[in-house]
Amino acid sequence: LPSGRIGVYDLQVNEDVPSTRFELYQLPQPVACIVLALKRHDFDRLHGAHDRLQPGYHVIMLVEEDAADEMLTVFQSENR
Repeated sequence: LPSGRIGVYDLQVNEDVPSTRFELYQLPQPVACIVLALKRHDFDRLHGAHDRLQPGYHVIMLVEEDAADEMLTVFQSENR
């Protein structure tokens, strides 16, 4: 991540969010985002490209601060 202004995000995946419709390699995220790990029920694990996010998961990500707003849209409910 070239800018050096990096945030670490721990995002909970909720029902009815766009991120649940994609495998990780298809996730419509800015290039400046890296998924580090998936967490569910106090169990952390490294992910694979074909993992699919499900409600209740936590996603640990590194994100350039300039890309944070765009990244967050994939984790927000479409029913807002």
